[in-house]
Amino acid sequence: MEYMSTPKNDVDAWATTLEHGHSVPFTLSRGKTALTILLCLLFVLIALAFALLGDTLVQIVGWIAALLFLGLAVFHIRRLFVRTPAVTVSPEGITMTSAGAGLIPWSQILEVDAMKQDSVVQIVLAVTEQEAERQAPASIVTGERELEDGSTQKVLLLPVGIAASKPALTSWLDQEHRARTTTPA
Repeated sequence: MEYMSTPKNDVDAWATTLEHGHSVPFTLSRGKTALTILLCLLFVLIALAFALLGDTLVQIVGWIAALLFLGLAVFHIRRLFVRTPAVTVSPEGITMTSAGAGLIPWSQILEVDAMKQDSVVQIVLAVTEQEAERQAPASIVTGERELEDGSTQKVLLLPVGIAASKPALTSWLDQEHRARTTTPA
């Protein structure tokens, strides 16, 4: 299946595409993926240095770390060449490749927000309890966040590294969510 190229920061193009009943696909950034591969390979080299130069325990840990980082590099190399969307926004809802239970209907999304951890901005979908339960067995991206009143809310995290402006995408998803879940008066 051929996927259209999604402009990284063109919210108007995203909205127009969705208004016409078409899905808007978001792939992972090739640049960020390539950088991750380079970092993994650097850590492989560091781990190999420990594996070859350390005492017995350090050697064992070094070999294990080298294999883990090499596996992670291979995973990201595959990711670099697979151009299927990581996230697809449709008139029905949001589909993530990391959310194994498929489409997350707009009606099951309570809120769209951004969360910053260190220098990484993560897009968060607060979802209903039913949706979190439906996603939990098939997904590694479910979690909880604590609200100001001390209660918790189930969340799904969009994949890191999407080739789009995080603030623009968060704002647009929030607007689409509000438009598609608000009942007309």
